[in-house]
Amino acid sequence: MGQSPPRPFGPLLRAHRHTAGLTLDELSAASGVTARAVGDMERGHSRGPQARTVQALADALRLDPAARDALLAAARAGRRRRTVPGGLCALPMGTPDFAGRTEELRVLREGSGGADGGVVLVVHGAPGLGKTALVAQAAREVSARHTGGCLFLDLRGLDPEPLTPYDAQARLLRALGVSDGDLPTGADDRAALYRATVDAADVLLVLDNAADASQVLPLLPTPGTGPVWVTSRRALTALPAARRLPLTPLPTETATHLLAEIIAGRTTAPPYGDALAFALAGEGPGGGLPPGEGTSRGDSPADLRSAVEPGAGVDLAFPVEPGAGADLASPAEPGAGADLASPAEPGVGADLSSPAEAASPGSPTRGGEPTRGGGPPRDVKPTPGAAPTRDVELSSGGEPAPTLAPGAVPASGADPFPGVPAAPRTQPAPGSAPAPAPAPGDDDDVDPGDPGERAALARIAELCGGLPLALRIAGNRLVTRPGWTASALADRLAAEDHRLTRLTAGDLAVRSAFRLSYEQLTDPARALLRRLALVTGADFTPVLGAVLTGSPLERVEELTDELVELGLLGHDAAGRASFHDLLRLYARRTLEAEETPKARRAAEATLRAWLLRTARTAGRRFEPGEDTRPADSDPLVDVGDRNAAQLWLREEHAHWLTALREAAAAGEHATVVDVAESMHWFSDRWPFWGHWHEVFALSRDAARALGDLTAEATHANYLSWAHFHCRHDPATGAGLALEAAALAERAGDTEQEAWAYTYAAHTAVTLARYEPAVTYARRAAALFEAEGSREGLPTALVTLARSLRSIGRYEEAVDTLDRLLALLADPATAPAPHIADYSTMNALCGKALALLELRRWDDARRAAERALEVDVRVGVPVLRGQALLCRARSLAGLGQRADALTAAREALEAARIAGHTTQRAEAEELIARWEPSTT
Repeated sequence: MGQSPPRPFGPLLRAHRHTAGLTLDELSAASGVTARAVGDMERGHSRGPQARTVQALADALRLDPAARDALLAAARAGRRRRTVPGGLCALPMGTPDFAGRTEELRVLREGSGGADGGVVLVVHGAPGLGKTALVAQAAREVSARHTGGCLFLDLRGLDPEPLTPYDAQARLLRALGVSDGDLPTGADDRAALYRATVDAADVLLVLDNAADASQVLPLLPTPGTGPVWVTSRRALTALPAARRLPLTPLPTETATHLLAEIIAGRTTAPPYGDALAFALAGEGPGGGLPPGEGTSRGDSPADLRSAVEPGAGVDLAFPVEPGAGADLASPAEPGAGADLASPAEPGVGADLSSPAEAASPGSPTRGGEPTRGGGPPRDVKPTPGAAPTRDVELSSGGEPAPTLAPGAVPASGADPFPGVPAAPRTQPAPGSAPAPAPAPGDDDDVDPGDPGERAALARIAELCGGLPLALRIAGNRLVTRPGWTASALADRLAAEDHRLTRLTAGDLAVRSAFRLSYEQLTDPARALLRRLALVTGADFTPVLGAVLTGSPLERVEELTDELVELGLLGHDAAGRASFHDLLRLYARRTLEAEETPKARRAAEATLRAWLLRTARTAGRRFEPGEDTRPADSDPLVDVGDRNAAQLWLREEHAHWLTALREAAAAGEHATVVDVAESMHWFSDRWPFWGHWHEVFALSRDAARALGDLTAEATHANYLSWAHFHCRHDPATGAGLALEAAALAERAGDTEQEAWAYTYAAHTAVTLARYEPAVTYARRAAALFEAEGSREGLPTALVTLARSLRSIGRYEEAVDTLDRLLALLADPATAPAPHIADYSTMNALCGKALALLELRRWDDARRAAERALEVDVRVGVPVLRGQALLCRARSLAGLGQRADALTAAREALEAARIAGHTTQRAEAEELIARWEPSTT
């Protein structure tokens, strides 16, 4: 029997507080967690606080070990359960200790309403200056001025593949309430819908991290209709009539204030025990070393006072000598300055991030007839109780690449991943007693009001070059190291500046802060940070960290919490972690410096193999009969049922798609074919994804490389479907279908040849080539019949009837469907029950459509009502909508206007659920025509 799920964190925390007899304020004072934060946790607004926050609460509540473990487990479960959907364009989480930027905030406020309400304002500057934090802060203050609020979209401008305007328009349209089914697939049509929708929405549009002006221009509303704020490292001088707001480093006074705000709630309780706290503070054996001794593991901080002194310049990223810098994004625009770079020294300077996920949605399937027609996967035959041949879902697979067993050491020996916390770097001498923990008010506690400590904070601010990113990391060092004084931290920063040469000032500040934070991590946390640089995509879960390190998932979750709390990783409301672009670069260069190429390749192969293996397992849940069979066990992720499998495949699509691309590039052809084959059934359930044409193009090419004609024909068929149904490109789909037919004939695979002609018939109807459509459909039916394919023949006959109906041969269409209905009703010729039900409903809808054209109203009504009876077992909204529309029209033909109006309203609801724009428009037109006039 499985364990029962943990009790929700909020009620559990409240119960412990009541048991302890504490008020919110008392628990806040005892734990160092603000009363507001505790209240949010108890009310369920924050269901998965970080581990150190929970530890502080548990200490204040004096919980015993069992209760403490239960509270930690509830917090972990809360983080896992959070499934806030992405792509809603919400503002990022706030910065409660935001400081400074008074003049910049004023400019943004004035640029969001009034006479300048339609202004385009570009906030630009070097990395680490807080561009995103600034616009997010201002947007929270002014979004209430707009009835539609604020839309925030990260354009991923530093990725190798930034978000395209086409995909950005889709995300913004979804956030504005446009369904997937209503998204045009044509670029011009989508752009027109986007412009009309955003013009009418009254929103503040924030476009973060733009690559260049060409990415932004298609996203701008009509001039004067609404404000747009853009952030970029570049000035984007090609944007017409845009205002520009350059950011420079914070003045020392403001930077010092920001540091004081960050450490204002600092606790004095050592989080790792007395001995370690004092070792880190420089007490005891190994502590208090002279400047520059005993602390080196590479590059470290330097004195950056020149960066904030008059005349030092505001562009901290500009190379200081020829060849000293490199552009990490794209060529600089005139006046835009160069991006953060560093000279060519080991471990410094690299591409940022990873291939961007593209999400160009397709369009909904059409009509009440099968949209895919694709038969069962090769070597997989439908079984009783399986899913219908058309509405199908995901699977993916691949031959596993070599993996690292949990806790295994790579051959190089460079990365131990013990799965348990590493011992502190500095331990008390054997037999020595640890020094007592500092008490509140002791000299070791930072008091921002103390003149000496205030001066030390000012020194730190100068050493960080006034960069908010570096300041925040330095502040987090003090918050999480209670034994440190601000003076000690400033000394550590200043003592190591001679080790860095030929680095630009901005890079120096950020790398110094990163290095100091990295040095204080345990070995497992360092390994996790390094290995996470191998993850592609915008964000990730701790599961991928567990795969990369071989450590237990719960341990990786704790380490991820540590990295988030230290500012080395970001996180969102859904509990997914992400890198700042500079931190990803730092982590990748540290990985290259500290691990061998062999170890890196092994980790990459392990991640790729796991992603493809999991995708295959998840996808196969949608194959006929597979939803009831036990899934392969995986301790890291549950894809044992269709809901869980679909959630994983959608949330992790950027990762497994990248893994598939990598497998194709590596020549892992059998793996690519296997994974794509497993996606055959799932792809019908997610036609709007926008990448099926890429998936099946990779698999078709892989099958060709393997010399497998049957597999090549099969995947050419899948590729035809992707172009026709997902990309609305029937011409390309037709060519691929006929290519597949020729391949299948050469291979002697009659069934795949029949599917190819079925696809060809579909595309021919759409292209108004009706006579060829009839020819292809008849050929497909004959081949299926010769092969004895019970699953394929119904699809071919429905397609034939549709083709006949398209050229006005309605009686022949009815006769064809009556023949099909007889085959489906005969146990000797019927396919599996669920396929028979689906095909029966499909045939009855097609028959009703033909009967309506013949004006045989009562026969059409009977066919539609029979279809609705079968719908109880089928449950496909598109078919239900078609049947209801046919019933409505037939009832109207019989003069039963009130019943017809009811059926039309039911059809409208079904069309909305299905996201089917054609059916919805038809239903709305019938309702408007038949509804009694109110005048």
